[in-house]
Amino acid sequence: MVRGPVTSVVLLLFALIAGFISSYLYYGNVPMQRAYEATAATSNVEEFRFLPTLNPADGEKARTAAADGTVNLLPYYQQHAQNLAAHYGFNTEAIRQKSVEADGMRYAMGTVPQRINRIVLVDGTANLTAGSVLVTAQPARLAGLHVGGHLTVDGIEYRIAGTYTQPSQSLLGTTGGAALGNAANTGVLMTEGDFEAVPAQEELAFAGVVPENGSLTAVLEDLRASVDVGSVTRSDQLSAMSSLRSNFSTSLTFMLIGTALFAAAIVLVVWQVMRNNLRRSVAVIGVMNAMGLPPLGIVASFMVYVAPIVLGVAGGAALGLLLAPSFSAGYLELFNVVVPPIPTEPAFTLGQLGLALLIPLAVCAVTAFRLVRAPVLHLLNGRVLFSPPPRRRKLSSLLGRLKLATRVRAVFALSSPARIAVVLGSAAVSVLVLAFSLSIVSMASRPGAQLAESMNFERLVQYAAPQEGAAGRTDVGYADRLYVADADSESAGPGTVDRSYDSMFVAPGFDAVRAAGPAGQQVFESLAGDGADGVVVSSKFAAEFGVSVGDVVRIQPQQLDAAAFRVVGINPVALDTRLYFKGQHLPEAVVGADAGNYNTAFVAKDAAAPSNAESTSTTKAALVAQAQDAIAASFGLVPILVGIAVVLAVGVLFLIAYLNVFDNRRAIALLDQLGYRPRESLSLVINVYGMFIVAGAMFGAILSPALLTFFGGLVSDASDYHLVLAVSWPALVVLVVLVAGFAQLAHLLVLPWVSRISPTAVSYT
Repeated sequence: MVRGPVTSVVLLLFALIAGFISSYLYYGNVPMQRAYEATAATSNVEEFRFLPTLNPADGEKARTAAADGTVNLLPYYQQHAQNLAAHYGFNTEAIRQKSVEADGMRYAMGTVPQRINRIVLVDGTANLTAGSVLVTAQPARLAGLHVGGHLTVDGIEYRIAGTYTQPSQSLLGTTGGAALGNAANTGVLMTEGDFEAVPAQEELAFAGVVPENGSLTAVLEDLRASVDVGSVTRSDQLSAMSSLRSNFSTSLTFMLIGTALFAAAIVLVVWQVMRNNLRRSVAVIGVMNAMGLPPLGIVASFMVYVAPIVLGVAGGAALGLLLAPSFSAGYLELFNVVVPPIPTEPAFTLGQLGLALLIPLAVCAVTAFRLVRAPVLHLLNGRVLFSPPPRRRKLSSLLGRLKLATRVRAVFALSSPARIAVVLGSAAVSVLVLAFSLSIVSMASRPGAQLAESMNFERLVQYAAPQEGAAGRTDVGYADRLYVADADSESAGPGTVDRSYDSMFVAPGFDAVRAAGPAGQQVFESLAGDGADGVVVSSKFAAEFGVSVGDVVRIQPQQLDAAAFRVVGINPVALDTRLYFKGQHLPEAVVGADAGNYNTAFVAKDAAAPSNAESTSTTKAALVAQAQDAIAASFGLVPILVGIAVVLAVGVLFLIAYLNVFDNRRAIALLDQLGYRPRESLSLVINVYGMFIVAGAMFGAILSPALLTFFGGLVSDASDYHLVLAVSWPALVVLVVLVAGFAQLAHLLVLPWVSRISPTAVSYT
């Protein structure tokens, strides 16, 4: 086995880390992701949502038919929806919902879907009778509700017949809720009669699914052009569905990046350990060569060095599989999904073990073959190790002019160029790993803080109907959802966008949201003056479609002509994905809206709401928490990544120091005979790579921004938001100092081995 238990333990530890991080994140995400996609396939999940328009005759008929004064427009909406479905070739079903706030919980009351968005029963029965309900599974678990028990909503008691999940509503609270997730929202499905009796305003939409032989793109184009449709949007762009998939893909991207970085550190260590052990066996290789053993046979005899790595990866994979449910549990706080039994996947495990075997085998083979090809006498006499080339002899003569202590330190430092390369690489990788972990910590906290800082208001008031008097006001806006057809980028060229975005029409001078541009100016100031026909896009939009200031974005409003807007600013707030337009363009984008309308008010602290009209009010703190919750599940691994990064950084530097001790046992023994104490020997022989560690750490710090930008692009592509991986230069300086400090700590840790070197080691070769 590998000489010395310490190197075996370090190899085992690092391999354990690699196996654990890949297995933990894979099994914590992929089985749940597959189970979700499987239930989505059987649920017949909606592909788009739309709402038909009613004509004046419909309203008149409804008022005439109202026996008790209650106008019921549902039959007319349903008739129009069916007519549209028949005309354009798709299937549809109504989504009826009423929201009730009671006891700190928001209850989304609805009816059981029959054809589209079918539920997945978790427990109990779906056969409902009057007074019985189905409750979303995870909120029920958190609230201690169970089948056969009772649920009281605003004074009305229901019997719980079962619990369910619904792939189309994996994230609760995305419409009309101040908070996301299972702790603040509960879905309740009931009979038609019980639903009609709920004393709340009904929210109506229609789900659509295109048959396999149809074209979703063509149907959406037709619906957007139809005067009989008030609004339409693709459902996979709604956060109720997209948030879960975004968290899955973000977590798996972290897994790939983290595993790749940690693997780089581990490969560096494996190469150094194996190279060190093989070169210490140079005489043995010479004997084998002299005995006539073939090169492949000699190399094969050293393949046992991969055993600790394979064992470590296997142990880490088993530990990751064992602890994966704890990572999956983080999803259950936010998403209404069920964690399936986590199976062992032989293909994935074999892939882990295969890489754990092949990579060190390759390193071992390359190093061993270099030694095997050396002349036998050189191997037997150790000249492969100890014969300095002419350039180094010349450098040694130049060093002879220095003081003794400096000369000794320089000679030991320059005695092994390969070791210098490893020290430089180890320090650089240590900084990169720490910078990546620090950027993840920053990414987990910075977007929420950035969003809170940008909000120049205390309450957001949203009105059920448009209000008058927006002209000249900088604290109101008109919110809608607009379809962006394409973008014409100067750098990337024309490109299809084909997405709907939350949008806001505001007055020049809008200051309810503060977002500084690159030059320090507020990006919304660009909407005034020359920005009359402009749009401020989000940083996510700009990154995803290669858009910059001056490029053109084209929107296709419902029932109206397409309109082109020039990008005049990019909003840097990561969690704000809205598009901002000047209020005067509202009639060009929203049917029936006037430039003086608003439906959103940004209310300052202690100020009264602008109107007594029907509205909902959400605090700034609740909005920030809601946005932060949407990405929270992806960052459950942050503490683990930070801990592993520190262990790797210290471990790599410790191993370098430890190998230096045993490579220089003879020199340390000689210094001991000359009266040097262990700490002095450590300073002269081992602690000679300080400047190389600092140089390597500085190189890693210089390389970090570019590498993090590349990794950040991968993360941003996987997420619904423009999440940036970045570390400030002061933080990188701190990391350089920290790595230098870790090196000093590593030298202190190897001091006991220096003290235990025997005087007989003067004969060590």
